Parts: sequence; structure tokens; C-alpha cells
Amino acid sequence: MAVAEDPRLAGNARALMLAGASAFLAGRRDEAKPALMDPRLPPTEETRLWRALASLDDTELRPESAEIISELAAGVPLLRDYPVTVRQKLMPLAARALAGNGALDAAAALLDGASTEEAAWAGTAYARARLAEARGDNDGALTTYKALAQSRDSDMRARALGRAAELQLTSGAADAATTAAALAAGIPAWRGDARELNRRLRAASLYQQARQPELALELLEETQSLFPDAEPEIIPLRRAADLERATNPDLPPLQAAQRLAAAIESLPAGPTLDAAALRVANRLADLDLHSQGAALLQRAASVSAAPAALRLRQAEMLVASGQGSAALDVLRTDAPASTVPLAQRDLTQARAMILAGDGPGAEAVLRRMGAAGAAPLADLLAKRQEWAGAAQALALHAETVLPRAPAPLDEAQRQLLLRLAAFNTLSGNEARVAELRAAYGPRMAAGPFAEAFATLVAEAPRPGVPDLGRLRSEIAMGQKVSEQIRAVR
Repeated sequence: MAVAEDPRLAGNARALMLAGASAFLAGRRDEAKPALMDPRLPPTEETRLWRALASLDDTELRPESAEIISELAAGVPLLRDYPVTVRQKLMPLAARALAGNGALDAAAALLDGASTEEAAWAGTAYARARLAEARGDNDGALTTYKALAQSRDSDMRARALGRAAELQLTSGAADAATTAAALAAGIPAWRGDARELNRRLRAASLYQQARQPELALELLEETQSLFPDAEPEIIPLRRAADLERATNPDLPPLQAAQRLAAAIESLPAGPTLDAAALRVANRLADLDLHSQGAALLQRAASVSAAPAALRLRQAEMLVASGQGSAALDVLRTDAPASTVPLAQRDLTQARAMILAGDGPGAEAVLRRMGAAGAAPLADLLAKRQEWAGAAQALALHAETVLPRAPAPLDEAQRQLLLRLAAFNTLSGNEARVAELRAAYGPRMAAGPFAEAFATLVAEAPRPGVPDLGRLRSEIAMGQKVSEQIRAVR
């Protein structure tokens, strides 16, 4: 008060030092720091000590600078010379800062010289626990923290609860959810200061790590109402929790899609959001809700910095729902991107063209793809009953998927051979039918489709000798194969 009211004292270094020190001891750091940092103070060892003390982060969440810790360590002898009531305020603070920032010898020198009275202070016990923790004695530190959790000193009790929770998390004795709950339980002790804000943000972050976004959001909403100036720190955590909640795998897919769509404009754009949208859309596709999945991906692509993969998947889902023209519109939105497989994009485009009635365009795309487009090209040509072309395209596809003898054939490979035999039979390519009979007849002798394959590739009767039984079988088999081909398509 005297410094504030008397201009003669305002420039007095001794008065400034006393004003800053007394404000610091009274817990009024915002008033203490300007006075202690005043350039008119002489650059003595004592000035440097008090400046270091005033610069400490009392939340203990961030490491201090090497300069601050060096000044604290150099000031240990001065701290030992102060009156006991001053030491009671400063010694525990300095010791825990030294121990928490690697200056273990200086912290030990300060604590080892403590008197019996000083050793009984809760702050000293807490500093000793920090030193034990820094030295790797986690069990000893945890024992002290648990004892301090029962202390009448509310500040030390809250600090000890927090350190115990963090130590158990680091050692694997507790998970993120348990640690978050323990930190949240100690929040009321901080009384609206920066320490409470940091405790709240840390607990919310751990709730999110534990996949408990509802608890994180509840805590963050309350924190935002109590600390409106901290929005820049709170909003990113809220967005991340919103995203986690919207993509919770325990939610039904439709509910997850609705939540994500409602929050998508406020969520941070980036790979995490893109991956979440794809994950939820694929869950919808698993339920044949392709239109709903496409609508969600459209929303996500509108805010994405790299929407190519989202739009390709949207187009695939539109094709799956029979909306060929809409799928083509989506594919035309962007030029092909290097992040999207070109063959996958071309295949989707060709299927969309078929749905939209542009068969020649689809055929051109599929032929350009070579072997990658051979199977759908065979389907397209078979639908037009161009059996020779269908057989040729399917043979190109077969070369890439059929194993060499004597490897066994699975059901899908057997079905592929049956279709290949049918296409060649329908096109009248007896030479190719004979090749299939010789190459795959023994391998198709047992298992699904064996009888149908044997009938299709059977040798023709001698010229001039009609085989009415074979003719009837081929007609019946042709009808059966046509039904199978339609089912496969």
C-alpha cells in the first residue's frame, strides 16, 4: 500500500523488493511478479532467487526452464537463512520444483537440512515424496502421497491426490479412467484458480483416453461455464470428445451417423474426422444402408481438406444403392487424386456408367483397365450375350486368380471356371472348351459345380450321330448356368 501511495517509494529498490516478496508470501502472485521483475532491482543473488520463485508454475504440470532451476539451486543457502515462517512458505515450494525438474542434489540439500519442525510440515513431506519419485522410489513416494491425502492441509491433500493418481497411471497400477476419476474428485480443493482449470483439463483428457467421452464432455461443459476465458484450451478437447462420442462403436450405426452428422461442422477437419466418417459409413453399408452412408460421407467431404477418398467411397455407396448418375456426379467433382487407387476409381466409374445406361462408356473404361477390369467387363458383355468377348475377358481375369495345379480350387474359383466353360460353350469355341476339360476336368471332379462343369465340357458325339440325351442335358444346364450367372452378377 505504501509503494502504491507514496511516489518516493515507488522507485525505491528496497521497497519494491519488500512489496514483491510480501505479495508473493501472501499468495498474490499477480501482484508479486511485476514488482520482483522490475529492472530497478539490483541483480543480486537474492533478487534472482525471488524472481525464480515468482516464475514457478504452481500447477506442476509443465517443466521449468533450466535458468529458473539453476537460480533456485543457487539460492538454497539463502533459503536456509530466512526466518522459519518465511521458510515454511518457500522451502517446500522450492524443494518440490527442484525435485520435479531434475535438480535432485539441490532438493536433497534443502530437505536434508530441515529441522524437526520443518520436517513435520505437510509441504516438506510432499517435497520429499516428489524427490523419492524422481529417484525411482515409486512405492515410497506413493506411501507418502496416500498419507498426505488424509492431511488437514487442503492444498497438500489435493496435490498428493493428483500425484498419486498420476504415479499409479505411469506405473500401470491404474488405468486412464480410474486416474481421471481420482483427479476429478480432487477438483473442489483448488478454488477457481489456474490449478483447478489444469486439473479439469487433465481429467477430461484422461476420460477421453479411456473412451468415456460422455464424462469428458460433462466435465468440459462445466469447465467452460466456470472458466469462459479458457475457451481456446477447452474447445479442442470438446471437439475431440464430440468426435469420440459420435463414433462410439457401441452406438447403433444409425444413431452414430446422426450424431456425427449433427456435430460434423463443429469438429476439427483432418484425417481423424475423415477416418471416423468412413468408419461410421461402412457400418451403415454393412446393414445395406448405402444411401444413408453416402449422405454422411457427402457431409464429411464438404469440410475435409482431402476429400478424394471420402467421395470415392460415397460414389461406391451410391452405386450399391442403384444411383449411377449420382455416383458419376460425385466422381466428376474432383480430378483423380494420388491418394485414391486409380483402378478402384475406374471400376466404380464403370459400374456407375452401367447403371446410368452408358454401356459403351463403361466398356471403354473396363478395357482400359486391362486385367483389373476383366471380370466386370465379362459380366457386361455376357449381359449383352456377346459370349465370345465375355469368354475372352473372363479368361484374362482367370489368369490372375486361378492357382496352378495341383493346388486345390475353392468354391469361388470353381464357380469362375463354370462360368468360363459356359461362355465358351455358348460362343461355340470347342477348342477352348477342350482346353478347359483337359486343364481343369480332374481338379473339378469333386466338390461344388463338378457335375455342371463336366456336362458343359463333355466331348461332342461323332459327326452324324445325334446325342439327344447330351442335347437335353446341355439345354437344361444352359438354363441353370444362366440363372447362376445372373445370381453372380
